[in-house]
Amino acid sequence: MIEDHETIVSHGRDAGIPHSRGDAGQLIRPSVPIVIDIFPADRTTGYFFDLTRTFCVGPVPDELRRIHADVLAAYMLARDAMRPGGAAAVSQGLVCDFFEAKGYPTTRSHPVTSEGYVHSLGHGVGLEIHEKPSFSLSPANTDRIEEGDVLTIEPGLYFPDREIGVRIEDTFVVRSNGVESLSTGSRALEP
Repeated sequence: MIEDHETIVSHGRDAGIPHSRGDAGQLIRPSVPIVIDIFPADRTTGYFFDLTRTFCVGPVPDELRRIHADVLAAYMLARDAMRPGGAAAVSQGLVCDFFEAKGYPTTRSHPVTSEGYVHSLGHGVGLEIHEKPSFSLSPANTDRIEEGDVLTIEPGLYFPDREIGVRIEDTFVVRSNGVESLSTGSRALEP
């Protein structure tokens, strides 16, 4: 595998902004989340892989633990519901329903929000890091989940002013009866 892209390692306020690369000079502070997103490509085939984890060093604040638990629950909800043949936007809507029921703003309920669920559920992965299917809720999106697709599931909640960002992402292959994770390892806050 090669990693010739800009890996995301963000902390504090930067963790609360999706795809912020962070500040390499910033010291890691205890009890503040760290979001790490890696997306290497295979040296031989050029195919990508994508994975994000959120960690916290030191005591985990109750608010962060609750938000992380909600993101993990949304991740499992999307993972368990996804089937080939379904519209990709349905999965995005399912996660919006979940987060909105928990009281979080989403781009569906608050289109200009900069906090809450402000990021897509995922994307296809292949020779480009972002490919179809798209999970966009746009009425023009007709993308469907197809058997054999390789895609990510990556719900997240973001609160930059509170220095909180949580994203959990794995790469999956779509099988006839659902999705299979190509990722192993813990999704816990504690490293």
